[in-house]
Amino acid sequence: MAFEKASLVCGSLLLVQVTGCSWMRAVSQFFSPAEAELIRPAPAQNDLPNIQTVALAPISGKQEDTQVIGGTLGEKLTQSQRFRVVEREQLAVLSKENGCADSEYTCLSKTLPASAVVLGSISDSAYRENVTSDHYECGDSKQKKTCTTNTRKGSAKVTANLRLVEIATGRVLTQHVGSKTLSAQTTSDETPAAIDSANLLDQARAQVAQEFFELISPHEAFEKVRIQVDSDLPILDRGNEQLKRHEYANAVATYRTAVKQAEDSKEIDKKVKGKAHYNLAMALVGTQEFDEAIKELARANELHSDEDWQVMTERLTSWKADALAAKKQLAFATPNEPPTPTASNSSSAEPAKP
Repeated sequence: MAFEKASLVCGSLLLVQVTGCSWMRAVSQFFSPAEAELIRPAPAQNDLPNIQTVALAPISGKQEDTQVIGGTLGEKLTQSQRFRVVEREQLAVLSKENGCADSEYTCLSKTLPASAVVLGSISDSAYRENVTSDHYECGDSKQKKTCTTNTRKGSAKVTANLRLVEIATGRVLTQHVGSKTLSAQTTSDETPAAIDSANLLDQARAQVAQEFFELISPHEAFEKVRIQVDSDLPILDRGNEQLKRHEYANAVATYRTAVKQAEDSKEIDKKVKGKAHYNLAMALVGTQEFDEAIKELARANELHSDEDWQVMTERLTSWKADALAAKKQLAFATPNEPPTPTASNSSSAEPAKP
């Protein structure tokens, strides 16, 4: 069977000879460590044990800004199940019923006990774009010519001042000035393709809302982690693909099989066995089994001392504490529905937006 050769330069010249096409896989693993994204629970940055209901007041600013930011906040808060949520339309009807003046919500303290209202304004929302041209010499040695690359660059910036105010006292519980700038570009030797400016602005608006949401509510955090691969234990590849697709229960089952295969084999060395335990620990984070994840990682470090794995132990311990804090915050929630408008007034009100 013929041999394939690859020359790699990394400080010094390295000549690798391996059978078939497996050298490409080995090179890829050497230079590009495999990664996966884990989803884990995280607590609100601001603990609000005395607040059970959050009302969404109109945010001042352009309609396209307020709709996305207010809508994103309402959706995220409802999904979190941390608070009872009173949408804008509902709040307007309750205010009218209780004779509240515009933007004065302290009169709702009896109707909405243990509650706070989200207020805010959009101070900046803009999209800017420019096209630049780069001229360079191209063609072969016999016929040189000037070529041009045109690049369209777009930038969307959104800034909002959002605050959570206790209804009974008017006290500001949380205030945040969030600003997001997102960029995109297209390139062509002719006219660069258009950039979807509306979509870019919507993404920036949603990220501003997400930042404020994470201040006041338990939420999901996304963590990039390295995962292990090894040609001596190919079943890890299947588990890795499941982990990348967030199929955590399936990944746990696959990695458990990998651990058994590794531990039962006399040919597989301790480092590879450690890799199987390490990957199992990462999948157990996804299923929120933090105690077992920490044990599996400890076993991995026993088998093979790795500085990155030791650092990961500290991260898992921190993530376990976050999960417990988020669970405690969710315990503040109450299953009761927020007050609804009376029948006489609700017929003229628009239905609350989801």
